[in-house]
Amino acid sequence: MNLKGSLPIGVFDSGIGGLNVLKEMFKLLPTEDFIYLADFKNCPYGVKSKEEIIFLIKKIIAFFKKMSTKI
Repeated sequence: MNLKGSLPIGVFDSGIGGLNVLKEMFKLLPTEDFIYLADFKNCPYGVKSKEEIIFLIKKIIAFFKKMSTKI
């Protein structure tokens, strides 16, 4: 839990560049906590069908809900 006692921020990385974004989020939001989920297994997303992406995103949203994050 962060200093304000609020929920952590859920950060999803589809496999490219997410760690750089997370580093900047740490700088911009130093009092926030983060839960980072990287999906390197299914990278790249650009070659997937709409149905595949919807399926994966539903699983990711379920994960962040289970972890009680801001999403």
